[in-house]
Amino acid sequence: MRVKNNFYSILTLCLIMFSCKAVKNKEKFLQDSDLRVSVIKFMGTVYSYPIEVDERIFWGAKDEHVNYQFPESHHIIDEVKTLPKNDGKTFEFLTYAFIVKSKTSIDTIYVDQKLTTWKLVKKGKSTYFYDKSQTIKESLQNRYSFFNECW
Repeated sequence: MRVKNNFYSILTLCLIMFSCKAVKNKEKFLQDSDLRVSVIKFMGTVYSYPIEVDERIFWGAKDEHVNYQFPESHHIIDEVKTLPKNDGKTFEFLTYAFIVKSKTSIDTIYVDQKLTTWKLVKKGKSTYFYDKSQTIKESLQNRYSFFNECW
C-alpha cells in the first residue's frame, strides 16, 4: 500500500514539473516569436469627432480605445507592403493602430475606418498603401470579429 502511494506521489510530482516546464516553454516561445501585434481600435466616430482625427487626437483619447492582441505571430507589415502605394488622399477617419513589435523594433501602422488605406510610420516617415481589392480587410474581418463594424 505504501509503495502504491509513493508511486502516485512521484507520478503527481512529475506531472506538476512537466506542466511547469510546458508553461515556461510557452512563455519563452511567446517572447521569442517573430512578431507580436497589438491593435488599438478608436471607438470615436465621425459624429463624435467632426474634425479629422490625427495621431495626436487618436493617442490622446485613451477612453475611446479598445485593445486586441493577435493570438499568433502575424506578418501584417509584409502584407501591407505588397499593396500599391498612394498619396494618402484615400485615407479616411483614423480608426486602427497596429503596433508591431519584433525583436529589433516597434512599428506602427494606422488604418482608416474602411480598412483600405494603410499608413506605415517608420523612423518618422509615413508611407501610404491602398488595398483597392480589400483583401486584407476581408481576411481580417473573416478571421477576427474585432474588425467588423458591429461586434
